[in-house]
Amino acid sequence: MERTSEGLPDSEALDELAQTILKDYNALKPLTPEQAVDKYLESLEEEVLSSTIAGYERDLGHFVRYCDKIDLENVNDLGGREIDGFEKWRRNESSEKVDSLANKTMRDDLYLFRAFVEYLEKIEAVPRGTAKKVDIPELSGDEGVKNVELELERVEDIVEYLEKYKYGSRLHVLFAIIAECGRRLGGVNSLDLSDAHLEGPNPYLRFTHHGDGRTRLKNETASEEEVNISKGLAEVIQDYIEHNRLEKTEGGRKPLLTTRYGRLTKTTIRSYFYRWSRPCKIGKECPEGRDEATCKAASSKDHASKCPVSEATHAARHGYITEMLRQGVSKELLSDRCDVSEEVLEKHYDERTTEEKRKHRRKELEEKGGL
Repeated sequence: MERTSEGLPDSEALDELAQTILKDYNALKPLTPEQAVDKYLESLEEEVLSSTIAGYERDLGHFVRYCDKIDLENVNDLGGREIDGFEKWRRNESSEKVDSLANKTMRDDLYLFRAFVEYLEKIEAVPRGTAKKVDIPELSGDEGVKNVELELERVEDIVEYLEKYKYGSRLHVLFAIIAECGRRLGGVNSLDLSDAHLEGPNPYLRFTHHGDGRTRLKNETASEEEVNISKGLAEVIQDYIEHNRLEKTEGGRKPLLTTRYGRLTKTTIRSYFYRWSRPCKIGKECPEGRDEATCKAASSKDHASKCPVSEATHAARHGYITEMLRQGVSKELLSDRCDVSEEVLEKHYDERTTEEKRKHRRKELEEKGGL
């Protein structure tokens, strides 16, 4: 760009720049915020799960709400000022539950929003370079890392109780598999009869991806694995199959865990976990000191999730992985067994203290002659 002797752009250069900007703007194709979101979601239909698209639709709905608030009817007019306003509104005004959204929530939302704006650039609905104006907050330290863990010992207490009072039941098998395998809820839900290899000296469960939309594994075929199980668990599963499993077939498949309605659903599994992870449910004292007779969470299964110490299935997975690490099981082995990358395992699942990690490293070095 030509400049004057004072170092400023000359009038001719400024006119040329203005003409370029005007030309770019005039080339944009008008699109309402609602249409823009719909087109973006349609572009993803072949790439991601329908449940993921539903989540994106919900999150981008905040942008549509903001556009309605400021009377922005055409995304062609989306610029730095509007993006900055949306970011501030999303953090401080959009939620009715909290006064201000956490950095982790903002980061996740704005990563999606930036990808959405990049798509709008691609289809010539916003000016080039607009996506660069989205400011993604950085996380520091342990910000955004889940510290959720249901200790393996507590899960084993539940299994022990069920073994004594509900041996070979659907509940017993469900909790025993999760306690021993550390797999995701979706993986356990997807198990068929044919996936249970119980005969012989080395029994195992085969976790298989099915693209039917109901029993998909998180990482699809990359999640598939043959997971070794103990002979004790194999015996429990075999007894369940022979004596308590309800014979059901769905789409030519025979689910391992069944109810009178068919395959045990993920919603029911979650409900079971909240109910049975209440200490009072298995005869333990309430760590909160509540009176079971007057505690709503204790007296009603519909309020079990309100119990301050009940947990969801992913907390048991956390607990399993942490305990296996404490016992010296390698991250490489756990990565395959539990279908989680070593990087994600390190950041999100490893709840060991610094001292526990140091002692484990020392033990490994001593065993390999490094000390």
